[in-house]
Amino acid sequence: MRNYIPLFLLILFLSNETLAQSKPRSNAFAFKLKDPIVLDGELNEEIWADSAGWNTDFMQYFPSDTSLAEVQTRVKIAFDEENLYLAAIMENNEPREYVSTSLRRDYRGQQNDGITFTFDTFNDLTNAFQFGVNPYGVQREGLVANGGTRSEDLSLAWDNKWFSEAKVLEDSWQVEVIIPLSTIRFKDGTQNWNVN
Repeated sequence: MRNYIPLFLLILFLSNETLAQSKPRSNAFAFKLKDPIVLDGELNEEIWADSAGWNTDFMQYFPSDTSLAEVQTRVKIAFDEENLYLAAIMENNEPREYVSTSLRRDYRGQQNDGITFTFDTFNDLTNAFQFGVNPYGVQREGLVANGGTRSEDLSLAWDNKWFSEAKVLEDSWQVEVIIPLSTIRFKDGTQNWNVN
C-alpha cells in the first residue's frame, strides 16, 4: 500500500486565473518516497517511472478555458519528511524553440513557456506560494495575496532556496523540482492543500 497525502489539484499553466475562482476540483495525491531523488531532470527514479499517480487531462487557458489542452502535460507529486518533490512532462506536437523573454531569475511569466506551481497551503483561496521553471531551468518564486486577482497581487520579492532541473527533449520538456518543506508554511497535520 502506498503512503500518500491527498492534495486538491487545480492546474492551469501560465494562467492568470485567480485562486478564488470556483472551478471543479480534481484530486491529486502526493506519494511518500521510499528512495531518494537525484535532481537531474531525468525522471528515471522509481517514483517517476511508475505510470500510476500522474495527473493529466489539464484544461487549456487560451483561447478558450473550457477545452482540454491540445498539448498535454503530466504532473506527479511526492514527499518525504523534509521535502516536496514535483515532476512534470510538457509534451509538444512538433519540435520547436521555446519562448523565454529573459533568462533572469524571477522572470514575469505570461509571455514565456514554463510551468508554475501554486500552493495554497492554508486552503483560504487567498494566499499562496508560487514556484515556476522555464524549459531552460530558470526559476521564479513568489507570494500570491488577495486571491491573485490583479498582477500586483504576485510579489516576486519573496526569495527562498528550492531546487529544479529542466531538460529539453525532442518531443517534450520535463522538470524535476525539490521544495524544502521549511520554505513554505502550513498548518501542522494538514492533509489537504489547494494546488494550482
